[in-house]
Amino acid sequence: MLVGLAVVLVLFYVLNSKSTGDKAPLFTETLINGNTFNLANQKGRYTLLSFWGSWCPPCLKDIPKLVAFHKKYENKSFKTAQGFDMVSIAIEKSDKRTKALIKKHNLYWPYHIIKVSSLVLKEPLALKYGVTNLPAKILIDPNGKIVGRLTIEEVDAFLQDK
Repeated sequence: MLVGLAVVLVLFYVLNSKSTGDKAPLFTETLINGNTFNLANQKGRYTLLSFWGSWCPPCLKDIPKLVAFHKKYENKSFKTAQGFDMVSIAIEKSDKRTKALIKKHNLYWPYHIIKVSSLVLKEPLALKYGVTNLPAKILIDPNGKIVGRLTIEEVDAFLQDK
């Protein structure tokens, strides 16, 4: 009975999650430095949500690409936006390993959120965006609409024209 309810809830979230062209679900979360991040404050900027986990081999493989990508776009001027920000959202069983990895790999951008959850499928913020596996990257445009769930290479190609 409990498993059936869990499946129904997951399907509800996935089927009702936002997709390309939809308004990005707003959220407010505490960053690892104790400050608050509010997605509504990103209006006018491109924002990349990068869902990942320190326990996820493909996520760890992505780290050098993410750092290089952020260096490329952190101070870039756009015709259609005031700037670019990346928000790392780690889904973890504990936050200790994640904080060490962020420091070790010099993930120097300011927006890091750690969501402690036993499963991606149970984490409400991931479910809002239809994220059921990691890594996942979702680009949000300056108007707060979802551009898509893209790879780093696809985000790079998209932003080069902006």
